[in-house]
Parts: sequence; C-alpha cells; structure tokens
Amino acid sequence: MASTTSGDSLPTGSKIFSTIPDVFFIPEFVMSYVATLLYFIHAIFSAIRWRRS
Repeated sequence: MASTTSGDSLPTGSKIFSTIPDVFFIPEFVMSYVATLLYFIHAIFSAIRWRRS
C-alpha cells in the first residue's frame, strides 16, 4: 500500500548520486556491457579458431 506522507519522495537530478549504492549504478551498467561484449568477442573468435582446426 502506498504511503501518503510526502517525506519519502524519490530524489531527482544530482541528488540521485547522494548515496554509495547509487554512485555505482552507472559503472555497473558500463562494466556489465564491457563483460558481455568481451564474452561475445571471445565466443566468436573461438568459433573461428575451432572451425579452422
């Protein structure tokens, strides 16, 4: 059930990055993108190498 008090409003703008978990939010997405990209590059080159052998 939703709270009717206005004291627990969501932060906006630069206030989003006011707590430690929120600071790591964007780097989390960047690192997951890089890890996924590296995985697919590895899988593609491994398949090419396997096919040539």
